[in-house]
Amino acid sequence: MQKTITIVQLSDMHLYKDSNLLLNNSNPHENFKLALKNISGLATKPDLLFLTGDLSQDASVESYQELKNILETTGLKYSILVGNHDDMNAVNKVFHYNWTNETVDSSFVLNEWLIYCLNTSRYPQEAGFLSKTQLEKLTNTLEANKSKNAIIFLHHQPVLVNSLWIDKMALKHSVEFNQVIQKYGNVKAVFFGHIHQVFEKTANNIFYASCPSTVYQVVSNNDNFKVDKRIPGYRLIKLNESGFESEVIWVNK
Repeated sequence: MQKTITIVQLSDMHLYKDSNLLLNNSNPHENFKLALKNISGLATKPDLLFLTGDLSQDASVESYQELKNILETTGLKYSILVGNHDDMNAVNKVFHYNWTNETVDSSFVLNEWLIYCLNTSRYPQEAGFLSKTQLEKLTNTLEANKSKNAIIFLHHQPVLVNSLWIDKMALKHSVEFNQVIQKYGNVKAVFFGHIHQVFEKTANNIFYASCPSTVYQVVSNNDNFKVDKRIPGYRLIKLNESGFESEVIWVNK
């Protein structure tokens, strides 16, 4: 029997260069550390932390360095994606990557599950974008791994979430993206950030789900931006032979 793979999705940290600054009356640094402290107490040690963008609020080198320092204290493996607030050049400098908008996409296999990492950010634009090259790479990877179950991580929502203010900043190439993944029956779930609220929907046998922010949440199903909870949250994902499980964990201060 294969081991169950545990992935923790974290999103929208919005760290500042100055760790004392507040964002909508929440401290990004303190809340991020609270989330990680909660994760350290999980009964099962995560196999991977996956951060789905908006790592920084001010896109400063210092904020990314702080993020890296904090992550490395956990002793856990991690992967990151950039969001619309993130300067890829600054991320490259701190994490020693050589990313470009089209080459950042990657995939790897964990116990026969294909994990696909898709960059939708075109900083400083707010909406999400995918190039033809990216869609072709996604298609080719799914084609080559048809025997494996797959999940996809990205920053921008690829489906509308019934919140007008953030749906204006959704993935602009969602139709093309969904056409690709619906072609392959092995794509089981798509996990994203960006929206600062919990959203879950199953369409065409694919589970679409957001990750709450580690800073603050906004009221869902609302046309206008309105802060709701000021506590951090994250998504816990478990992959096994029979499928996957997913739940949102709230971190009370």
